[in-house]
Amino acid sequence: RRRSLGFLDWEQETWSCFLVTFAGRDGQWHGHLVFRPQGSDGESDEVRTADIFIEACEAEIDHKARELGRPLFRALLSSALHTRQGEKA
Repeated sequence: RRRSLGFLDWEQETWSCFLVTFAGRDGQWHGHLVFRPQGSDGESDEVRTADIFIEACEAEIDHKARELGRPLFRALLSSALHTRQGEKA
């Protein structure tokens, strides 16, 4: 599932932030964050984190993600952008 967590301003651009959760093969729920720049025309512009949540239930991931706060969301966006730049190089 994909749920909106809101918007972030980063380097004079607005980004949408989504929480993506899924049931893993290990029986646990996994989750990561996806960021998309405003005005994007699709998934090709998205960046994502690694799976940073592993919990017994999906609701616990949602709860933990919503407690992170803007500074951490910005740091995770920065990290995801840095990782994408390294992959392109």
